[in-house]
Amino acid sequence: MKVVFREAGVEYPACYSSKETPYSTESNDLRLERLSRISSDLKNRRSALPRMVNALRNTIDAVFQKKLTAEDIASILDELQSSGQITVSENKVEYQFAS
Repeated sequence: MKVVFREAGVEYPACYSSKETPYSTESNDLRLERLSRISSDLKNRRSALPRMVNALRNTIDAVFQKKLTAEDIASILDELQSSGQITVSENKVEYQFAS
């Protein structure tokens, strides 16, 4: 899994020290539970889906009652992108949920 920060069409890979790895502080089960929970919440929103990346970050933060770190939110966004549920282009979010 790779975390990438995008800005103005340029990708910047996230940097990790030799002792850090993505998800080093969370178990796979917790990661999957978070992804499932946010996916379900977003599917239930239908026309009220956040359309901008910042709005989606705020939505994720609200779903988890502001208990996640910025890194946790970034990893959820990355998971949503890598699973094909969302695409991000120029700070805009598009959804590809199965009907």
